[in-house]
Amino acid sequence: MTDLSGLVHLGPDDDPAPSLAGLEDDGSPVAVLADLRGIGDVADRCRSLGRAMWGVSDVLSRTGVGLGVVVDPGIDPEVALGALGRAVLPVTAHTDEAVVRGWLAGPARVRPVAGSRSTGGSALLHDYVLEHASGPADPVAAALGAETTDRFGALGGMNIGEDQGRFLQLLTEVSGARHVVEVGTFTGMSALWIARGLPEDGRLICCDVSEEYTSVGRPFWERAGVAGRIEIRIGPALDTLRAMPVEPHVDLAVVDADKTGYADYVEELLLRLSPGGIIAVDNVLWGGTGIDPSVADDDTDAIRRLNDDLAARDDLDVVMLTIGDGVTLVRRR
Repeated sequence: MTDLSGLVHLGPDDDPAPSLAGLEDDGSPVAVLADLRGIGDVADRCRSLGRAMWGVSDVLSRTGVGLGVVVDPGIDPEVALGALGRAVLPVTAHTDEAVVRGWLAGPARVRPVAGSRSTGGSALLHDYVLEHASGPADPVAAALGAETTDRFGALGGMNIGEDQGRFLQLLTEVSGARHVVEVGTFTGMSALWIARGLPEDGRLICCDVSEEYTSVGRPFWERAGVAGRIEIRIGPALDTLRAMPVEPHVDLAVVDADKTGYADYVEELLLRLSPGGIIAVDNVLWGGTGIDPSVADDDTDAIRRLNDDLAARDDLDVVMLTIGDGVTLVRRR
């Protein structure tokens, strides 16, 4: 169970920014309880709360347990979750304060930030999903997640959650993939799960631009017994892909890198996709901003264009899943 002696309680009249600004990283777990009962505009307060939390993201990403939001019975908790967007911590919202406090004090199971970005957003629901997957929480994945956050702070939120990891492992297994390409590896969380789904003679080629990030994963791949299946290729991913034979040989590909490059990565992979091969494109929901016309930036626009273009093609089978931050599966017809 989690010690809540460091609970930060934000009442309806508290301004989130100054209330959180004084947080210090002393190693103690920090949980945030925001009581928004009696507030007229819950969405506006949650947007302010989200901005305030990103302002102290380095502290929260290292010691934060989660954010629990309490709203009036007449308010849909999803309103709060949607307004918070891509939060720095796992988040849940409920009309019952006891439920929220129980979640915050619950088992210290790894709850990656990625998990709170699932459609619907509730970390209560995310925990339920994990608890109803086969097998206990994965210790190697948990250790890799902790190491990433310890070394890179809020960037640890770039790692996928355990639910998405188990999905990628199963996808690798059921597709019978032997040759997999990953575009965007970071510290190797996805690679860990994918490699577990490969046969002994399977191969995962990881394309990334950072030796600093990718080197973090190696000891954990070794611990999981899958390091021999993984090859890192450092350099611009487009160059790495174009250097591969232009013939069908990629059984499965996972794209999770710079969003403005997604369309080019997908096109290069389609040229090399085996019959029945699958491309999994991550972050296609982009925290829900794709359907928010007020959001206009290069990454969001690139995700929108890709989603529209893929759905309009009659030479592809395309399905968008709401796991994690959204995953689109693509295969040639």
